[in-house]
Amino acid sequence: MDPQALQQEALAAVAAASTLTELDDARVEYLGRKSSLKLALRDVRDRESGMALNAVREAVEAAVASRQAELERAELDRSIAEDRVDVTLPGKRHPRGHSHLVTQVRREVEDIFLGMGYEVVDGREVETTRYLFDALNMGPNHITRSPLHTFYVGECVASGVSRRYTRPGMIA
Repeated sequence: MDPQALQQEALAAVAAASTLTELDDARVEYLGRKSSLKLALRDVRDRESGMALNAVREAVEAAVASRQAELERAELDRSIAEDRVDVTLPGKRHPRGHSHLVTQVRREVEDIFLGMGYEVVDGREVETTRYLFDALNMGPNHITRSPLHTFYVGECVASGVSRRYTRPGMIA
């Protein structure tokens, strides 16, 4: 094998590559593991032929690196020339966020109850003891009347229940 002929052939193939994929194919063909240059380097028995083949390998590697830089620069120049952005156009609006997870779950539960025929009725958040305890037959010593379980506001009781699910025609 003639190292000079191999070098000329490899440099011509690298110079002829017009895209990065063609350049990669040429690199694999002349510098890959199963290329004739690598196989020749494995079978070297004397110093002079080893030095000549290493010089060919270094020249081809340098040519591949410089050609790759040229092709990448040409690709960048092409993309800059073609992909112009008009900065005077209005930008894209970004979504503002989403509902809280508890709100999402509450809405899903409401949809389920509405699908079953219930109505969603908004009520007061503060009730009197009459409607919260007495009407439900909770005696004066019931555990829920304890100040540890209920927040008393004057004559009213803060129940924290503001939504009720009732069937149409039921008393809310």
